[in-house]
Amino acid sequence: MNTEDIIKFENNAGNELHLFRDRLFWQAWERSAFLFSKIFRKYQVHHRFVQKVAQDLVWLGFPKTVLKDVQMTAKQKAFSYEVLDDSHIVIKGIPNIDGFQEWKSGILSSPTADKKKPVTKDAKDSSKKDVKTAEFLLYRLVFDFIIYSSKLVPKIDRDYKFTIGERIVNELVNVGEYIFLYINHRTAIDSTSVIDSLYRIRFDFRLLNELKQVSIDQWMFVNTKIEEILKTIMPESMSLRTHGASKEESSILPSSPGLPGDGFTPLTRSNESLF
Repeated sequence: MNTEDIIKFENNAGNELHLFRDRLFWQAWERSAFLFSKIFRKYQVHHRFVQKVAQDLVWLGFPKTVLKDVQMTAKQKAFSYEVLDDSHIVIKGIPNIDGFQEWKSGILSSPTADKKKPVTKDAKDSSKKDVKTAEFLLYRLVFDFIIYSSKLVPKIDRDYKFTIGERIVNELVNVGEYIFLYINHRTAIDSTSVIDSLYRIRFDFRLLNELKQVSIDQWMFVNTKIEEILKTIMPESMSLRTHGASKEESSILPSSPGLPGDGFTPLTRSNESLF
């Protein structure tokens, strides 16, 4: 949906909250962005002047995996959550919340990049090096974990393969796509959503262990990998992010790890974490 159509919805929205899909992500514009920040989750809000509508517009974006939580919150608050089509969701019944214009003015008046305190060349080079290391460590960890899990899930019983197993793989692929877009400078990192996904994956693997579908060694391997990813994805690890990876860098795919039993050395039970 183009910007003009989105603004038409926003101008007639009242207390409705409109969400629009943009490839793998969803966006809320103008007053909908304000309502989303106040009621659901706070994300980084962007702004730009759009020539076609001759306005300064504000918007925020979030990954599609967040929609489940949005729908649940809407239900808890007795809002109407309607999927109009695969690219447009509207949430109705939201009580009046004042302060949109003041909120938007604050966004538009935020300091621009060229007003920030300059940094020395050495500090800038050091920051870029740290960012690159963190980004590609994260990418390798997530990609390897996707390959590992994709090989492991088909080996579990059919009763769980297409329920828990499929859910694990889908969640992991979503995380992988999100990280891939992030290092290619397509979106800002939302560590909260990624961390939530990793905890859901951890829970599902623990469940498979209790159901005797994965061994204790496999569970401990999974738990260790998730811990490594969590340490890398924490906000302080990614706070230096300034630029995405180059096309040459992002095209390098990591090699996949072996499965336990294929040259894999099991961890000791003392390293196991419950959750």
